[in-house]
Amino acid sequence: MPATKTSHVINLLNVSKATVCRIKKHDDGEDIKDRPQSGRPTKLSPETAKKAFFADPRMSMSEIVKKKGVCKKAVSNAIRAAGGKSHKLIARPLLTQHQENICLGLGRRF
Repeated sequence: MPATKTSHVINLLNVSKATVCRIKKHDDGEDIKDRPQSGRPTKLSPETAKKAFFADPRMSMSEIVKKKGVCKKAVSNAIRAAGGKSHKLIARPLLTQHQENICLGLGRRF
């Protein structure tokens, strides 16, 4: 990006000189995504969450929370970052009692 005069930027964007100088001071020409991130690093990486779910797909989020010692939100964020979705596991039988009776009744006839 070519260097521009401060006065030109002030007139173009209608901002104060202090704002332009502050931004120029911190602008070193590299993309924001290339800069190191601030803040505490995550305790659970997306790869770790992905491995845990591939090892046992029926494992619930609360079981991972207990196993890894992290909060539920960290597990949820790691799963989402790995490209997955968290669903609540519903434990229910494959057949209802009525369906079982029908199947058993058909088996007796033949």
